[in-house]
Amino acid sequence: MQKVLLKIKYLLSLLFYSCGICTVINYFIKLFYGNQPPLIVLCYHSVDEDMMCQFEKQIDYLIRQNYKIISGIELLKLLYYPVEPDNNSKYICLTFDDCYEDNYFIVRNILVKKKIPAIFFAPSYKLGQYVDWNSCYAHKRLMTVEQLKDMSRSFDIGSHTRNHIKLAEASSDVYVDEIKNSKNDLEKILDREVVFFAYPHGSYNRKVIQYLSECRFKSAFTVRQHVNYSYKEKYELGRYLIKPDNFRDFKLKVSGGYDWFFFLNKFLFHNICRIASFEKNKPQP
Repeated sequence: MQKVLLKIKYLLSLLFYSCGICTVINYFIKLFYGNQPPLIVLCYHSVDEDMMCQFEKQIDYLIRQNYKIISGIELLKLLYYPVEPDNNSKYICLTFDDCYEDNYFIVRNILVKKKIPAIFFAPSYKLGQYVDWNSCYAHKRLMTVEQLKDMSRSFDIGSHTRNHIKLAEASSDVYVDEIKNSKNDLEKILDREVVFFAYPHGSYNRKVIQYLSECRFKSAFTVRQHVNYSYKEKYELGRYLIKPDNFRDFKLKVSGGYDWFFFLNKFLFHNICRIASFEKNKPQP
């Protein structure tokens, strides 16, 4: 059933995109949130040799379409010191979760050649090891400490916990260790402050967010797939999951082609909660 619903969502999104409907919808969403320049964050994982050409094709598309591909420092300026609205601005931030070794050998060369910034998120205890969590990349190896150091000369590095766990399912002692000490680990390795965080498996809750703030992380990334029309949720930035070998889906996502579905869900959920709260608190006759 879930696969059928996803297929329907994809087909409707493709129809809306082809007819220009998603452009109209996204325009009103943008106005609703204050008419700030939208921020699109893309989330990649592994990019192996078979995907190298497709990945480069996606990067070239962003360049041709005049997206402003921003670094971590530029992202923080946007979040904390928003510029005056510019309707022609299209901000893109590239992120890579887990720091796979192919990111070092393949992605790094392409981005450096094209002078494209990005943020790479590392699970600090897993560096140099093979993936041991439930993942379609289970045969993949992560960067070594030395490779991560080399990456940090050209790119921003963020924390992805120590052991890539689901934080929302962890006890307070565990998530405190995973968050605090991952930051400490990486800062010792890189000899600089680490201020970006990405939730492994997209798992988090309010307590986790509060602790990230206490640890002086400045922003955190989810895998809730939508464009960021508001900069208020600095610890819940939405990201689109991107596969290098699916160019049509990539174009849909960078155009905000799925946003109608995300915000429809959000508004419906909000209104259902309001109705439920009203019914619960309604005076009894």
